[in-house]
Amino acid sequence: MSVTAIFRQPTFPSASIYEMTEPTKHLDIRLLQARWVLGGVAPEEWVDQAISALDQGFDGTALRQLAGLVRPTQRYLGLLPERALAEMGLDLCDKERAISLLVARGALLTSKTILSLIERFPAFSPRWRKHLEYWHGDLLEATTIWRSSRTSS
Repeated sequence: MSVTAIFRQPTFPSASIYEMTEPTKHLDIRLLQARWVLGGVAPEEWVDQAISALDQGFDGTALRQLAGLVRPTQRYLGLLPERALAEMGLDLCDKERAISLLVARGALLTSKTILSLIERFPAFSPRWRKHLEYWHGDLLEATTIWRSSRTSS
């Protein structure tokens, strides 16, 4: 038996989680914060979001703790999300500011129908803000439900 045969690397792909690379989509920390403030981020999603943040160069104790959780509950999260957002450089955000951010980002995240309503009828804006708050910052859900409720009436 040759020396190279003893030290030969296996030819099968590794199943190690440390060697697997998966593309990480860009994390919009302000959008994440707005959704969190409005109740639109599930506890399990925080694990994925924290891993994305760490992959993108953010660091902090709360982020590492969130990334290590397995099936967390809302109660178990405690103040970890707020601490993680602060570690990423964000100030505290209230509901009104969160909704304003979502409205401002609406051009990228909302359907053309909703955008045209907001632009042409300024009186529609307060109603849209209420929809965003009700749907916890989920613009896709708010747009879909709003359109279906309009077509069924």
